[in-house]
Amino acid sequence: MRVVFVCPGTLRRNTAGVEQSVYYLDQFMQKKGHEVEVYCVPHDQPAGKVTYDGLSITEFPGFSPNNAFFFSWGIYNALKNSHHDIIHAYGYNSFPSMLALLAKKKNEKFVLTGASSISSSPLRKMLHPLMNEYYHLLGKKINKLIC
Repeated sequence: MRVVFVCPGTLRRNTAGVEQSVYYLDQFMQKKGHEVEVYCVPHDQPAGKVTYDGLSITEFPGFSPNNAFFFSWGIYNALKNSHHDIIHAYGYNSFPSMLALLAKKKNEKFVLTGASSISSSPLRKMLHPLMNEYYHLLGKKINKLIC
């Protein structure tokens, strides 16, 4: 099975809960014989396609003011131009998750883990109604929601 994890930060830093969760799930799934990739937008300069601790990671350039939001068309384009059996995205209020859902094809399954979805800034709180509407419109494309 081909699986891609989409997360806002890079596993090369492996410092936060989302990155650690993806890191351990990736390792577990590889041991079970699955083909696993990670697509992410790092806080600093993206390294492109790298192998880190045996994991296949593609870091995309993106826009990330104050290390928040992590917007990247590169993730969207990569998902549109490839096939995975499962796309597992992290973060309800994460632009990579929103772009991954938009890129999902009919024959792919989509899993959304609501990690890192706490609003911490006034701007994020202002965006929540828009994000709610986005997921309301595209929510039928989500096969599994993990809270």
